[in-house]
Amino acid sequence: MSELIENQDNPKEEEHALEFGKPASRGVKTICALKDFAFAFSQCYFQVYCAYKFAPPTERLLPINESPLLPLMGIGMLALCVFANFSLPYPHTKEKRYTLMSVFGRSTFFTIQTLVAQISYFGILSYSIIAKDRILYNGIHANGIWISGQSMAMSFLFFALCWCNEPWQNDMKIYAKVHGFSFLPWQCLIHTPNAIAAVFDYFYARPTALLRNAAHPFGVYAAFGMTYASVYLSFLEYVLRSTGFSVYPFYEKFNFPQKVGFAVGICIFLSSICRCMLYWLG
Repeated sequence: MSELIENQDNPKEEEHALEFGKPASRGVKTICALKDFAFAFSQCYFQVYCAYKFAPPTERLLPINESPLLPLMGIGMLALCVFANFSLPYPHTKEKRYTLMSVFGRSTFFTIQTLVAQISYFGILSYSIIAKDRILYNGIHANGIWISGQSMAMSFLFFALCWCNEPWQNDMKIYAKVHGFSFLPWQCLIHTPNAIAAVFDYFYARPTALLRNAAHPFGVYAAFGMTYASVYLSFLEYVLRSTGFSVYPFYEKFNFPQKVGFAVGICIFLSSICRCMLYWLG
């Protein structure tokens, strides 16, 4: 009886393998994880470097004054990133996401880049408090202005450009069919708490005087935003041309003038959020 059932199931499994490929091997998953860890390490290093390099002068350093909710927010963001990286099913060999993740791991996606940046920020901030490192503590607040703005922007862009995009919704339905896993509710969960944490951290938990003291001029954030957006959008173009797939379905339908306009629009959007955050500081 078991042989009969097995023979009946095999044709379906073969058809499934032809359409979506086989599950990824352990080696592929390990390489992807190593790429993600490398990106996380580089993100931490970059933030620490910027915090020390561009910290306020010694005579302007303010004392450490911290909210007890900081460790909870950091742990929450870490749990969210671990779930997004390791709990969601890994794509099969013929799925579009498998090809995309083979380029630069999960850090190919802006969402993971933002979550890693936010976790690094909370982690470095927590370390500066434990170590009583006033230079690092004051310096990391300048980074936090941009990171909080990026976290808010990421959530908005996700719902505006992906959640409301029919091809993206169709991709999620295909993934659900292949893996027997409902992606849409979890995608909503992954892209929401980080914005809430960013709003709470910036507008409530961070000492306003310290943010005002550590903040760079708007031009610095605008230049960084334009550079980051330009590099990432160039990366999207590279991925599209090298793999034939776009990280985001809406992007692959753009012609060259539309891509340029989209890049300019994203730069303006990110810079505008940062400008509003600096305006709030007075």
